[in-house]
Amino acid sequence: MFRLLTFFLLLPVAMPAFAAEEIFNEHRFTVVLPSSESWMPGKLQPLGRDAEMIFNSVNMETREGILVTIIPKIPTNNVMNENVITRVREVLAQQGLTVTSNAPRHVKGVEFLELVGHRTDETDANLVAVSRASIRRNTVYIATFYGRGNDSLAGNAKFLRVLDTFRFMEDQKFSTSPLLDPMRDYYLVSYRACLGVAAMLALLFACTLFVTRKRAF
Repeated sequence: MFRLLTFFLLLPVAMPAFAAEEIFNEHRFTVVLPSSESWMPGKLQPLGRDAEMIFNSVNMETREGILVTIIPKIPTNNVMNENVITRVREVLAQQGLTVTSNAPRHVKGVEFLELVGHRTDETDANLVAVSRASIRRNTVYIATFYGRGNDSLAGNAKFLRVLDTFRFMEDQKFSTSPLLDPMRDYYLVSYRACLGVAAMLALLFACTLFVTRKRAF
């Protein structure tokens, strides 16, 4: 009984480490994939004109996915440069996306070029994609999150839960704590549930101890 009680008391402390899986890439960016979802590595699609897909992960349950593509040797570090925007749209077109809009977007202090596009999948279902492009050391990084739906999902926090975690490791202002990722609400519910179970076990332990001692006398 005492060991079981100790387990439930310590479980909430250990849970943050399992709240989400943070992917650190050799290209020095990170993406947080919620561990409660079935994310699997996807195939890296070959691209032309120096563009390269360097990350692909697919949610096997929802058929959502996130891609990261780079375009090296860009002669400017201004992501809003017209030539950069044109090049980004070309790469997204190679990935099958028809871009319907693009605009500057600041996410936690980092400037991105955000593009919304769509395409159909193998079952002719409509896919919407939100891409965010930024430049580091004359290399464009394009993070794209896609899923079934329409353009209205582009502003949906749940849909953007993974894309919102994309960041560069050099941006020290971001915390790597899983408590700050979109799964924090699930963690808090589990945390409180464990505390409740621990409290009930503590009460049961105290009652058992009281009855045992009373019988001894």
